[in-house]
Formats: sequence, structure tokens, C-alpha cells
Amino acid sequence: MRYLALSVLLVLAVGCGKKYTPGERVPWNPSPVTPAAGDANPDDPVRNDSAVTPDAAAGCLAPSAVGTMTVVGGVVNGQSLTPVSPTVTVFAGDVVVGTIQVQITRTDGCATCALTLGATSTWDAPEQGYWCEASVTSASAMRTVSVSLIAPTQAGTYHVIVAGRITGTCPEVMSAGSPPAWLDGNDVAEWSSNTISQAISQGSVCVDWSQQGTDTKVRLLATAVRVVVQ
Repeated sequence: MRYLALSVLLVLAVGCGKKYTPGERVPWNPSPVTPAAGDANPDDPVRNDSAVTPDAAAGCLAPSAVGTMTVVGGVVNGQSLTPVSPTVTVFAGDVVVGTIQVQITRTDGCATCALTLGATSTWDAPEQGYWCEASVTSASAMRTVSVSLIAPTQAGTYHVIVAGRITGTCPEVMSAGSPPAWLDGNDVAEWSSNTISQAISQGSVCVDWSQQGTDTKVRLLATAVRVVVQ
């Protein structure tokens, strides 16, 4: 019998969108897409000058300029999640239900900006497989993200991603585009395993963002719970 280790990646954004039930999620090719890179959108709110030092390697803000997001606990399908091993194993096709506890620390320097928390799986259609959680307005917050999914039916490595930013609506953040632009390689659900691994270890990722059809760089707060299908 084949098993699936479900990995959940969290991402923050501004605004909130529709939360889709498992019956509304559309099956999609779970193979990860080559990631983008990210930060420095001219439409970003004014930030603390000390927090805008560009990341020389990626051309976006340094991780210290935005903050971190880390899985600190939670239980999914009766299995505990930890920062060291944010992983859950389930049967293929099972209902995946539980909560993920995330610690969010913001260093963006924008006291009036709200961060919207959104999540998505990597095996559902990007434009329909995401959901939104409550916005984060404080510099430090603990959030519980609810998970209700149907696991993939094929073996492999998957993730449930959550990504975000202090600018943009939830659909914009989950598609990494303003206006929302789906299936262009930038969607959070299309991130590569390398990008997701960086989110888990670093708490943020530098990715491409489509601004009126032109890619720019943005850094999103992010974390994940990994999926290994055996």
C-alpha cells in the first residue's frame, strides 16, 4: 500500500480569498515547476530604510528585511508536526485534516501593513486549490492554519504551500501576480522543491512576481510541511 507524506507550505499575503472545500479542489499535475526569485516591487508600502538592503545574489530584499515564518507545532491526521520534521504521512487518496501552528515574526518596518496568510496544495489546480487565513497585523504572532484536503492518488513528493506579502490580495499573493496571473510558472503551487526547502529552513523565499505582466522580484514569508509519497 502506498503512503503519502504530506508537506504543507505556508505563505502570507494581504487580503483574503475563498476557502475551497475538498470537493471543490481540482486535480492538477503535482510535479514542481522551476521557482522564481523575488523582492523590490515599486508598489510596496514604505518600509523602514534599514530593512531594504538588497540581497546581492537574488536581487531582492534580504531575509532580515521581511522576517520569518516557522512551523512550530500542530497535528495533522493524528501526527504531530515539529520544526525539525514538519512532515505527515497518509494513505493515498485519504482525507487530510488537522492544524498547523505557525510562528510569524515581521521585520518589514510597516506598522500599518497587514499580512494575509494563504495556503495551497501543490497537487490541486493553483487557481482553485488555495485558501486564506486571517491577516496578521502585529510584529509577532502565532497562527493556527486549518488543513482540509484530499491526498493525491499517486506516489511522489508533494507540499501544501502557504505564501504571502504585505502588498496584494490573497489571489494575487497565491498567484504571485498583480493582477492575479495563473499557470505562468510563478504560482505558489508551482514552486520547486528547492524553493520549498528554502522556505522551511529560512522562513522566506525570493520569487518572481508578475506586475502588470512584467516579472519583478519579491520576497515572501513562507514555511512548509513536507510530503513524501511511498
